[in-house]
Amino acid sequence: MRKIFVLILLAVAVAAADPFNTVTAYPLPPRMGYFGPLIPVSIPLTEEETLSVDPMLWAGYGISPRFDMTLMLQANYDTTFTLGNLMIEGRYELISTEMLSVSTVFDVFIPLDSDGSLSLGPGVMASAGFPALQLHANLFYATDFKGSAGELAFLTAPEYWLYESFSLYAEANIYYSLDASDATFEFWPGVSWMPTDWLSVATACGVPTDLGYLSPGLAVYVSF
Repeated sequence: MRKIFVLILLAVAVAAADPFNTVTAYPLPPRMGYFGPLIPVSIPLTEEETLSVDPMLWAGYGISPRFDMTLMLQANYDTTFTLGNLMIEGRYELISTEMLSVSTVFDVFIPLDSDGSLSLGPGVMASAGFPALQLHANLFYATDFKGSAGELAFLTAPEYWLYESFSLYAEANIYYSLDASDATFEFWPGVSWMPTDWLSVATACGVPTDLGYLSPGLAVYVSF
């Protein structure tokens, strides 16, 4: 289930260079789109786990001033290569002011292998903007149709813009399983860079509190 949250939270609106996981609440402008790969890697620090790569191909398009759509194709490689999920996401901006944006999202995950299950993921995102500082927060719920109670995810990310095209951020991620009554905490420092109007790059490294693994990742998006 945790991978479902990763798919939700890594969706990026390339109107600006976003943090790596925490999604900004601003929808894409009408008739603006983006596409590109996002490649996180999980490096185990214990003998129980193996190295894995979860490449994803993202594409999004602005439908109206308050609504956009996103598609994502995900795969996985640890010892073999497998396809994961096809995600379809809709995002609608409920509140839009000069300093605050609040949006709702709804995700449908269609499994591309025989072991997967159709999953749903509603959520809420908020972004508050100041001259050089932006604050982002996401709350998501995800569940499938196999009897699971689901999971919650809460992410926050202060983002400080050193220049118009370059920012630093520090994400705090909490994933909570309703079935196991268990929480996972991760810290993600990273940088975003937007060298041109059509190119957005984000990189970060996830560090869990139990120090069981490291998760470096790179995302590169082209907008049009």
